[in-house]
Amino acid sequence: MKTDLSNAKDSRLSCRRKRVIVDILKVILFIWVLACPVFASPSNPGEAALDFLEKIRSHKINLDPGADTAITGEITDHKRQEISHRYERMADDFGDSKLEVAQIRQDENFAGVLVKQVSFIDPEHLQIIPLALVKLNDTWRVAPVPASFENTGSRLDSSIKERLGSIENWLLRGQVTELEKLKSEAAEELKRRIRDSISEKDLVKISAEDTLNQFIDACEKKNITLMLAFLGGISKEAPEDWSLRLKAANRAVTKSAVSSPAWDHFTSPNTLKVTSSTKAKEREQNFTIETLTPSTSRLDPPQITRIHIRLSRTIDQFWRVDLPSDFFVNLAKPEIHGDNKFTREISETFGQSWARNHPPLPQIDGVTAFEHFNQVLNQRNLVDFARLADLVSEPQSASKACLDITELWSRFVEPKSIIRYSVPLSFMEKESSAMGLIQWVSMRDPEKFEPLPILFEKTPLGWFWKPNPSSASLEP
Repeated sequence: MKTDLSNAKDSRLSCRRKRVIVDILKVILFIWVLACPVFASPSNPGEAALDFLEKIRSHKINLDPGADTAITGEITDHKRQEISHRYERMADDFGDSKLEVAQIRQDENFAGVLVKQVSFIDPEHLQIIPLALVKLNDTWRVAPVPASFENTGSRLDSSIKERLGSIENWLLRGQVTELEKLKSEAAEELKRRIRDSISEKDLVKISAEDTLNQFIDACEKKNITLMLAFLGGISKEAPEDWSLRLKAANRAVTKSAVSSPAWDHFTSPNTLKVTSSTKAKEREQNFTIETLTPSTSRLDPPQITRIHIRLSRTIDQFWRVDLPSDFFVNLAKPEIHGDNKFTREISETFGQSWARNHPPLPQIDGVTAFEHFNQVLNQRNLVDFARLADLVSEPQSASKACLDITELWSRFVEPKSIIRYSVPLSFMEKESSAMGLIQWVSMRDPEKFEPLPILFEKTPLGWFWKPNPSSASLEP
């Protein structure tokens, strides 16, 4: 009897649970049904405009009648292709900039929306996009031509021609006034971010050399606001060529196709750099930066460049970086402050000077040095790789060693289309010297076997890799 009662009770509980689950599923289904129209069909002109532009950005716009635009079915193929090309250019201009609704004007089933493309750091990507919209079957759709109801069929109705013209004129006027407002807002936001990147008290304290070194460090880290601070953006009086400095720095950080290649000496982490200066004047100091850059071709040697830069003291008592004309290619900047000098001769003091700011990394024994060599090489960081060699104990050969290091490293990473990995094969050690055998493995040619010997040496500081002509000249 007790068992029957227990089974009945369990049955009732099971039925209740099922009813609760069914009720929950009904609620979820109801919410989903309500939500679907919101996602599928923007509820106002502003949402519709942003949805339209995001589809352009992602190259997913559908120009069929009744799809993503208010385009008429009577449009010619030539006109449709013309509109499609315009959208492709717009997508390129958008990049990853933020899009926001600036203003909306609505007249029953017609509307105009001004959308702002926000980029506080890049004045070239500030714009106001004027869009005309038509409400069709309770759905807002954007006219295919900006600031116009052209190709929507709406203009065929003479009774609303004046209303449409009024919205179009509002869009064109608003595009001008909103753009001026956007430029002003972006400039203020940029100033605020530059001021937040470093304090004026810190700028007053640091020397010209430290200013230059911190600027180069900011370039490597792609810290655009700190770069702009050192280029004069934090001063009360901006340099006369401030707009050019802003454009050049932004292009360098974003790796724009029109960026000057001179910036690569500063923005690339895989460049060895040494700074020297002339005698400082009260408000001016000149520096020479010698850079050792890996070759982009296995047939060419590393590139040695000497860049001459002037630092000027501003009225705020800050040191400002004034770059040479090479950094402003494609910006019509007059030639000032000297230029870059390319040479095949590395200075005798390069290796010593570099090692002074980048202490070597000795290992406790030969095996550890060999293992660490492979690990660092596979990480593809030239600065860390160069620190595996002892550039301190033998200063007279340090510069030559830097060339050998850079040449071997560049042959490992170039061309970039071939991904290689360094694999240890064998190792032998004898007293204060050792040799490891490695193989560079590539998925393009995995069967290729050409071992490369790597030499190591024990010094009073510890075990180091010993770059030399015999190991550097072997072709993997």
